[in-house]
Amino acid sequence: MTQAFVGVAHDLNAIVIAFRGTQEHSIQNWIEDLFWKQLDLNYPGMPDAMVHWGFYNAYHNTTVRSGILDAVQSVKMIYGDMDIMVTGHSMGGAMASFCALDLVVNYGARITQLMTFGQPRIGNAVFASYFNKHVPRTVRVTNEHDIVPHLPPYYTHFPQKTYRHFPREVWLYKIGLGSLVYSVEKVCDGSGEDPTCSREYL
Repeated sequence: MTQAFVGVAHDLNAIVIAFRGTQEHSIQNWIEDLFWKQLDLNYPGMPDAMVHWGFYNAYHNTTVRSGILDAVQSVKMIYGDMDIMVTGHSMGGAMASFCALDLVVNYGARITQLMTFGQPRIGNAVFASYFNKHVPRTVRVTNEHDIVPHLPPYYTHFPQKTYRHFPREVWLYKIGLGSLVYSVEKVCDGSGEDPTCSREYL
């Protein structure tokens, strides 16, 4: 079940839309499905752009989208026009991405920041390029060896078919010896699929 929260951050003068991550009891089945069931859908108005059917429909064809749009409109009626920040974790990151793109393309919203955590891939290379053009202020945080950002799988030899992340990834990992362990935050390249970041281990 997809859930989202819409609120106002007065210190940032922004509307914040936050999507809940994958529920713990369903994460294993969800990961297995992403390994084996890549269901493609043509993204409306963008030739050759393909997206994951399940993620697209979880945002566009449920009451979540209408609820968010109504909430954003209500907030703007009370507080006036505001920038929008969108965030989400895991599957919620996929929903957050579709939401940010929807708000920009279909409603002319100003997305000052999209930040996702452990987000799976949601579309092919054409879609990733289209997304980056419309929602450039994006940070995808990946955590060490988390499997979810590597789903659906990336197939190097099938560039038209494979799914691809949009930039920019920030990879969190640990280095050290013995008891001296340091947390490192690496800003990855602009490809969305930096082989020296989280993909280094898969």
